Amino acid sequence: MIKDTFRRALPKSRFARSVSILAGGTAAGQGITILASPLLTRLYSPEDFGLLAVFAALLGILSVIASLRYQLAIPLPESDEEAAHVVVLGLIIVADMSLLATVLVIFFAQPIADVFNTPALASYLWLLPLALLLSGIYQVFNYWAIRVKAFTPIARTKLTQAIATVSVQLGGYLLGPLARHTRGGWALCAVSPFTPPGVGCSTPPVRSYRQSCLPSCSVPLLRGST
Repeated sequence: MIKDTFRRALPKSRFARSVSILAGGTAAGQGITILASPLLTRLYSPEDFGLLAVFAALLGILSVIASLRYQLAIPLPESDEEAAHVVVLGLIIVADMSLLATVLVIFFAQPIADVFNTPALASYLWLLPLALLLSGIYQVFNYWAIRVKAFTPIARTKLTQAIATVSVQLGGYLLGPLARHTRGGWALCAVSPFTPPGVGCSTPPVRSYRQSCLPSCSVPLLRGST
C-alpha cells in the first residue's frame, strides 16, 4: 500500500519520475547520515573526524581519475555491445589505478601522510587502494545502470550505501567509505543487466571517447584538490 501511494505521488513524466527517484534516494541516504551524526559525535573525537575527512578527501580526489572518466562515455554508444566494451575498458583502468595506488602506499605511506600533516593517516592508507577500486567499480556500473535506465536500483543503492556507511562507522570509522562503495558497487552489478563482450568481438572505437573523457579529468581533479 505504501509502495502504491509512493508510485502515485511520482510525476507522470518519465524524465521527471526518474529525476525524482534519484533525488529521493540521495536525500534519504543523506537523511540517515544526518540522523546518525549525534551518535557518531559521541563515539569519536574531533581528531578522529579530522582523520576521516583527510582520508575521504584523498579518496575523493583519486576517485575522479579512477577510470580516467571513461565512465562518462558509457551512455553514449548506440549499441550495447560497444558500451559494454567501454565498461570493460573502464574496469581495466580502475584495476590499473588501484594497483598503482597500492605500490605508492606500500613505499610512500608515511611521506603521503606527512604531506597532509596527518602522520596517523599512514596506518590506514592500506585501505586507500581497495576503496579506490570499489569506488571506481561503482562509478562504472552506475553509468551502465543509467544507460539501461535502472534508476530505481541506483536510488536504492544510495540508501543502502548510507545504511552500510553508518553501520560500519559505528565499529570502525575509516571503513565507512569502503563499506559504502562495496555495497553500492555489488548492488549495481547485481541489478544492472550487464553482459561482458565476447572474446571474438571486434575492438570498439574507444579512441573516439579519449578526447572527451581524458581532458575532463583535470577540472574535477583541480576542484577536488582545492
